[in-house]
Amino acid sequence: MRDSWTGDQWAEVESHEKIAEDVREGNEKAQKEFLRRKQLRRDRQGRSAEGEPDGFAQYRGPSRGRDSPEKVREAALREVGKMETVQ
Repeated sequence: MRDSWTGDQWAEVESHEKIAEDVREGNEKAQKEFLRRKQLRRDRQGRSAEGEPDGFAQYRGPSRGRDSPEKVREAALREVGKMETVQ
């Protein structure tokens, strides 16, 4: 009887440790992603302050200036807009 209880308790402890480890790893991953996005935003703002394009202007400009059909130009500009919103 005692061995069964001890085994159950041990399994419960291991389960709690696994959950805690998974949560810790998830938090670390989320924090790294947050810091990466924050750094990208800071870099983008730094380039804008220095007079460099925002990174998407390089795609937007050629899309507008090409001798492409109107629908193709509109689709390209929509895609650039989608990329901007993901950032």
